[in-house]
Amino acid sequence: MGISIVYLCRRLPIRLLAAFFSTLFLLSLAQAQTYQPGQAYFGRSNYIEYISGDLPVIFSAPHGGALTPSEIPDRLDDGSDPNFTTVTDSNTAETALALQTVFSSYYGHCPHVIICQLKRSKIDCNRSLAQGVYNANSYATQAWNEFQNFINISSNAAVARSGIGLYIDQHGQGHTIQRLELGYLLSATQLSYSDVTLNQSSYRIQSSIRSLGALVAGKFNLPFSQILRGSNSFGALMVARGYPSVPGPDMPDPGAGNAYFDGGYNTDVHSSHGSAGPVDGLQIEANYTGVRDTSANRNAYALAVAQALDYFFTNYYGLDLRLAAPCVWAGGSGKCATATNWANGILPVAGNYILFGGSGGSVNNNLAALTIGSGRIYTMQFAANAGGSYTNFGNGISLVAGITNFSSFPQIVSNSLTLLASQTFSAASSPLSLFGNLINSGFDLKLNASASFYVNSVISGSGGLFKSGGGSLFLNGPSTYSGTTTNMAGLLLANNASGSANGAGALWVNAGALLGGAGTVSGPVFIAGGIAPGNPMGMLTITNGLTFMNAGSYFWSLAANSTDSPGSNYNQVVLSGGNLTLSTNAILVINFTNLASAPATTNAFWRVPHTWKVISMAASTINSGMVGFKALANDTFPAGKFVSTVDYQGNVLLNYLPTPGPTVSPSLPGAGTSDVVISWDSLAGVNYQLLFSTNLAGDNWQILGNVKATGTNVSLIDHSGSLRQRFYRVVIP
Repeated sequence: MGISIVYLCRRLPIRLLAAFFSTLFLLSLAQAQTYQPGQAYFGRSNYIEYISGDLPVIFSAPHGGALTPSEIPDRLDDGSDPNFTTVTDSNTAETALALQTVFSSYYGHCPHVIICQLKRSKIDCNRSLAQGVYNANSYATQAWNEFQNFINISSNAAVARSGIGLYIDQHGQGHTIQRLELGYLLSATQLSYSDVTLNQSSYRIQSSIRSLGALVAGKFNLPFSQILRGSNSFGALMVARGYPSVPGPDMPDPGAGNAYFDGGYNTDVHSSHGSAGPVDGLQIEANYTGVRDTSANRNAYALAVAQALDYFFTNYYGLDLRLAAPCVWAGGSGKCATATNWANGILPVAGNYILFGGSGGSVNNNLAALTIGSGRIYTMQFAANAGGSYTNFGNGISLVAGITNFSSFPQIVSNSLTLLASQTFSAASSPLSLFGNLINSGFDLKLNASASFYVNSVISGSGGLFKSGGGSLFLNGPSTYSGTTTNMAGLLLANNASGSANGAGALWVNAGALLGGAGTVSGPVFIAGGIAPGNPMGMLTITNGLTFMNAGSYFWSLAANSTDSPGSNYNQVVLSGGNLTLSTNAILVINFTNLASAPATTNAFWRVPHTWKVISMAASTINSGMVGFKALANDTFPAGKFVSTVDYQGNVLLNYLPTPGPTVSPSLPGAGTSDVVISWDSLAGVNYQLLFSTNLAGDNWQILGNVKATGTNVSLIDHSGSLRQRFYRVVIP
């Protein structure tokens, strides 16, 4: 006894191993095996073929094989099976392969397919082991176990990935009436009952779609008869595509005296019948002419099944089969239309979820199914295990559920983008950069900048933009969208060289968020959080009004001890249109960065007054109330303090006023004695230092004492004043 396993798609056998296994050990091996979607695997002597899938759809073909090995004796009727037969269901194996190929092309993902390649005279895999294998032949027993076990593996994989599954046992019938006979484990007699009768729970429980019947009853309040043979039943969906089917709305039952297969062993064992498990099932007995007879007809039939299940899964199970698994780009550079660049060798189709998980590189979207106008991508993601940076370019794409960078590498998308729904683009772990123009189509776009996010292009449309995440969002392009822009968290930087970073709509900066940059923002702009022009230095232009709400803050920075060159030595807001409104609680926060120093009496720059224009008003703008900031932070130093005022044009100014130097009293009580009292006027809270010198011609001042003023006058005593001639002065250190 041996086994051969195939690891390549398209059923190209490569024999890797041949050894003796007991049936039990073989089944344990199969359970532990990792199966790749789209790849074919064979049991011992290639008697059973399994093509792994990533869709929650399972097809089996137990009666289409042609192999007649001598090691397996022919089955003989021992009387245990009243329906004993050795007739082959012609072209059902070929039909199963057509289903695999067409589904892969239609969904961009693979169904599970299990095929018995042994002729029915040797084995019947749609019977119990005792009935399907003659005289308990060990080779036939192993093949029977492999067939059944591959169905179990497929069901488990479907449930693990999607939570549900649908199993279809594909057969062929030679009855007089040319139609699909759909077997749900309900007899022809039972199907002749009225809908009212069939809607009794006992018939749903008996059926192979027990779980589906309960699901649609709960979700849509649909009676069981509707899902069994109603207007949107599987039978009705196949009839609509040119395949007469029973049961369905046109043929609710087989009709008196007409032959009909209601399902067999596999449908019984592997469906929700009995167990109420998550995998439903049915048996399809397909007529030969027009369905199984030619390759073209088999492909057409497979397409009809794919389309019917598209409706079935979307509307009943609530699952788009295109999203059952990602289409994985596993390598580096290449073209999207080259199948070998995708992990399973199957090209994505419109609506797939695309995952980049390889080594990084340039990816050219030249695949029509993923382009604007003829297709769409549900979502594009860069996997956490991606090994490098990707640059996507080529044809534009339409998106339903956004772009996310989960990788530890920066990623670039240069394709033009069109939104098909409101969605989120996310720099979740590392930077994400967009270089292609984006049309929001009236939908809102949320940009999550947990890491840095760069929009280097034009956003257009009537939808709004929301920024979330604690990182920085760089709006570097001249956008034209008209919806509202809201910064909910982190830093939004308007760094556009022309046009408007935020299009034509209002911009709101929520509490805790910050607006910065050195570009242009069309207003009105409302600051509940903060504004910090530049990055960190620069001039931010606002064209249609600026309102500081509640405790909205202006984070002003000085980069050099200078009042020249706004935008370089200090940052500035330029209001070129609209009104300026400052709430009474608005705060101007003063910061010193780069070469700038905080005020100190030892620095000559800070010993004289200075003025900076922190908000520059155009001639057409109005400062409502003609006020500056009433509240300042980091504004008071021993060397001086800052205050905010306005000039006659409404420009908001920041003024620095040095602390007046202390005036020493000319009266020196105790002069000529050992205790000379020196006093001077002071400001409470300021530290003063008393110095003395014995010679004004030299710079030999020495410290006599330090004191912190508590009022408007300070005194210190020189206890050695009589020793020699002394001169005194007071400084603020």
